[in-house]
Order: sequence, then structure tokens, then C-alpha cells
Amino acid sequence: MDISYDILEMGARFFAIDAADLTLIGGMDGVVYSYTRNGAPYVLKFTPFPSGLAPIEGERIPALRAKLDFVNYLSAHGVSVAKPVASVNGELIETIPAPASDALVSQVCAVTSSERAPGKQVFVAGEWNSEMFEEWGRIIGQMHRLTAGYNAQRTWPDGVIGDWEGEHYAFALACKDNEVRARWFALGDTLRAFTKDPACYGLIHNDPHQFNFMVQRQNDTLKLTLFDFDVCAYHWFMTDIGIALYHALFAHRPAGQTAEAFAVYFITHFMRGYNRENVIDVAWFRRLPLFLSYRRMLLYMVFSHEWQDPTPEQKEELRVWRHNIVTDAPVVDVDWM
Repeated sequence: MDISYDILEMGARFFAIDAADLTLIGGMDGVVYSYTRNGAPYVLKFTPFPSGLAPIEGERIPALRAKLDFVNYLSAHGVSVAKPVASVNGELIETIPAPASDALVSQVCAVTSSERAPGKQVFVAGEWNSEMFEEWGRIIGQMHRLTAGYNAQRTWPDGVIGDWEGEHYAFALACKDNEVRARWFALGDTLRAFTKDPACYGLIHNDPHQFNFMVQRQNDTLKLTLFDFDVCAYHWFMTDIGIALYHALFAHRPAGQTAEAFAVYFITHFMRGYNRENVIDVAWFRRLPLFLSYRRMLLYMVFSHEWQDPTPEQKEELRVWRHNIVTDAPVVDVDWM
């Protein structure tokens, strides 16, 4: 995704930054830059949107504004998140007209800024441990506990931030593989029967994997800071738990340890941290395989689209993903009850 220098300059100006002082970080759903102000680190993000109604409710500018409001709420209630930064106009979002990628679709580029999460991403085997898993679970549990209180005080109307059905429908539309789509629809039918009681369902991060938090040690205590709430949505709490486990399984599992043994180890420590902040009925763990399958299918559809010219390794990964999806192979063969 390319951002022209003109747009870069205009966006930087909204936050009193010189475009020359921006350093590219990267990004998948937008383009992210780092900058420093008064010695403190921040990020600046450019996200293109259709200027009209988007296919997914959560992709509209009002939804992004509501998500930033949710992040501010979490920060105000003690959750360690990368807090949004207001522009020189006092706005959490500024917009810039952008050249259309399609002659029939006008676009606008949303510009946002936030504090840069302190610390580092953890890739060292010795740091990929029970202490980190517990803190990972604790911050997710803290967020889930607070979401009910946020719904009671939020000022934006229902439907501004999308829910799981909007997400499910959008991916079904985008999926070109009939067999995968059929299983996606079947899984949606199963989820649709689940209760949406506030004890198990609410506004969640919806992408809390290890690339969306930083870790640092403060006074011998491990601190995790969560960021990138761009796809947060109304979903079951088990979705966040399933996402964390799914990504952990394919990250830094110790050599020689089976996926099943690691999954049990991870969930034991993750939920020890989670339960310090929030309690979810253990009966939901019978459904964890469904949420793991949901994540696998969603990622298969994402990367089938993103990898337009896949490498041999990517082709093989997509092949294995697809085979496991259409054969209903479990992500990990564990009896969770």
C-alpha cells in the first residue's frame, strides 16, 4: 500500500509533525510510521477507506472513531493500551481525500496517531514462557471484564462498530473457494445459536496475537501493552482466547514439544492470568475448537487474498490450511473438558 508524499505531508501536519521526521514501520491494513515528540515515541497511521458506506460496518470512519473511544475508555480504567493522540484540531481522526483506486470508488484516507507501545515483541525462546502467557491472558481478561461497563456509558449508537455477523458475511463474500465457503457458512450457523449474554459476549480486541502487543519489564514485573484495535468488534470472548492460542501454537513452540502439550501448557497459564480479571464459564472450553477453526478459516481467506504471487512456501502453507479446513481436521487435538 503506497501513500503519496503529498498525503504524508498533510497527515503529518495534522499532528504537528514534519513528514521528513517520520520513519516507516509497515502495516497490513494501513501504513504506519513512527515519530518522536518531546523525547516520547508515537506512531502515525494512514488508513484508506471508501468515502461511502463500506461493505463491513466496522470499516467506516465513524466505527474507527468509536473504536478509538473504546481504547481511551480502557486506558482510563487501567488497561495497558497504546492510547490515541488528538490532532492539533483536537480530533482523534483526521481525513484527507485520496486518489481513487477504482474509477467508481472515491476514497478518503484516515489519519490517526497514538502513543507507541513501550518494550519489544517477544521472539526469544527463553522469554516465550508462562509469565508472559499469564500476563497476556490477564490483559485480555481485564478488557473483557470492562466491556460491559463500556456499553453502559458509550455515546455512539448501536451498529456503528460491527459484530461477528458482519465480519462473517464480508469474508463469505470475499471467499472464492466454494468448499471453504461452505464450511464457513456451516460454522456461522453453529455460532449463531450461541447466547450473547454479556458474561460471554461483548466488544473485544478481535486480533490479540503476539504482533499486536509489546512486552517490557518494570521493577521486575512483566508488562504487556496492547495496540491495534482496528478490527475490534462484538464477538464472543472465546474469540480472543482462540486467537491467542492459535497464533501461539504456530510461533515459538519448544523443539520436541507436541502441539497438544504446548496448547495445554499455554491455556493453563493464559487462563490463570485471565481468571484474575474475569471469569468465563468453563463450559465454553468445549467450544474452543470451533473458535480455533474460525480463526484458521479467516486467516486462510485473508492470506489467499494477500498472497497474490505466493512463494513456494506460501503455496504449501495455503495448501495445508485448505486441506485441514475441508477435511475438518482439528487445529489441535485436545479434549478441553
